Amino acid sequence: MVSLSLFGWERRKGRPGRLARLSLAIVLLQVTAGLLAGSAVLYFLPSVSVDLVEGSAFGISCLTRLPLAGVLAAELLPLPPAASHPPALRQLFVRLSLVWGIYFTCRGAISLTVLLTTSTHTYLLVRSLLDAPLVLLLAAGSVRYGIRRLGTIPPVAEARPSVRTDRQEVLV
Repeated sequence: MVSLSLFGWERRKGRPGRLARLSLAIVLLQVTAGLLAGSAVLYFLPSVSVDLVEGSAFGISCLTRLPLAGVLAAELLPLPPAASHPPALRQLFVRLSLVWGIYFTCRGAISLTVLLTTSTHTYLLVRSLLDAPLVLLLAAGSVRYGIRRLGTIPPVAEARPSVRTDRQEVLV
């Protein structure tokens, strides 16, 4: 219900709701797997798998023009087009993407180990310790770091249209 509500909220606000859509897909996959298999391990396995995929996606995105942290930041605040991002802004998003990638990869690996080797009660305890408290700390730290770093990045000059003449380019 929470995922459906968040998705509806994002759509009403005219935003794409990528995170809410992903959350909804994971919940539906979890419920389907758990009900069909009748297994608690299979019920929890999709969220563990998503952690590992998210960790990889954050890490791999650092090799692109706009790392995943920048894509997600664009959902929360307006950013200039990716082509005009200064190197310092890209560096900020690379660092944030690496931190989140390491977190999701570690959370997924620890969760998978606990899920396959202990009881579901232990898994739930470990997962609850790895989830909300650490995500809130990382989110707060990411915002704080991002705001501090954004203050040091010079603004990108607006591109002005130009007119090409016979011999020279004239800025309008």
